[in-house]
Amino acid sequence: MLLSRLPYGKQIPMMTVMLDPLAAARRGFMVVIQDTRGRFASEGEWEPFTYVESDGYDTVRWAAALPGSNGSVGMIGDSYFGNTQWMAALSKPPELKAIAPMITWSDPEDGLWTRGGAIELGLTVPWSLLQGADTLMRRHSTDLDGLVSGITGLVQDFDGLANGGYGELPAGRFPAFARHDLPELGYERSRREPEWAASGRVAGRHDEVDLPTFQVGGWYDIFSQGTLDNFTAMRRAGRSATLVMGPWTHTNWRHVVGDVNFGFGAHSDFMGMRGRLADMQFDWFRRTIGDLLPAPQRPDRGSGGRCGGERVHLRAPRGPRDQGMERRPGRNPANEGCPGGHAGPPRHPGRGRFRGGEACRHASGGRHRIRPL
Repeated sequence: MLLSRLPYGKQIPMMTVMLDPLAAARRGFMVVIQDTRGRFASEGEWEPFTYVESDGYDTVRWAAALPGSNGSVGMIGDSYFGNTQWMAALSKPPELKAIAPMITWSDPEDGLWTRGGAIELGLTVPWSLLQGADTLMRRHSTDLDGLVSGITGLVQDFDGLANGGYGELPAGRFPAFARHDLPELGYERSRREPEWAASGRVAGRHDEVDLPTFQVGGWYDIFSQGTLDNFTAMRRAGRSATLVMGPWTHTNWRHVVGDVNFGFGAHSDFMGMRGRLADMQFDWFRRTIGDLLPAPQRPDRGSGGRCGGERVHLRAPRGPRDQGMERRPGRNPANEGCPGGHAGPPRHPGRGRFRGGEACRHASGGRHRIRPL
């Protein structure tokens, strides 16, 4: 079972770059992609970082118990949903066996909220305004005029950042956040409530994470130092830790960065001509959380479909039916994250606080190799 928890919406293109559910299903994994509390298809109030640890714990336990799961969960994702993995791991759900955080921070005071003691306005302001669109849509879901007015004002504030918006005062409560009554990334709250700042901090707690990690970072990423810090801290704690660093930025995994062409081997789909980064991650997950389904085998053609005297079945073993990419009438368009077209997401485990997880229970035959990194 592979799980990803993110606040950006399950349908965003970035999601399939980080985790392609169909590719994962072909490799025999179940996949759950969940909107975090208060975002898109999930219920509750949106408060960045506040509930990521407890909600991560509940979600891992729920996902592990889904029909067809082998009971072991691995988590994957980048940036904010790289941090949701660390926080879930810190909550210690017994079914969580491995995490693969990418381009994420260790200490939010080093690149997320501040850098070198200075407020990271260039990150916290546009990020908070962009996330505010979903907040306004939920707030004005039955008020079209209010929605149009709110979104128009939000876009104007976003467009005006470069021409004086960043310089608005007072600095203690950024004016655009106050105008739209939006939750912000966390800098302001961390100044008001220092104890709350631990909600998104991994630094100083690595020895509490007794799991193998597959970490990925970019030399030109805003959180490159955080990735290195997380890796070295896990090694110092005696944990199994793998690190892949490439000439990538926070959003660019190709081989050309700015004016520099590092060669096709630097592309995340080539990895020095050793294969796709995603395939390396899938192979690693197979070793750490186990197979959802027995590995398919190819029969010896000279033996009439028999291999070693025993018949080899190329179809998937008995389990939930593969529905392919068929679209079903009456589907909820908010639930299109699953490649098999499941009609509705299960409710969040435990107290029914939010929903939005989607399980892809499809597996298809095919050959795969497990390569050491």
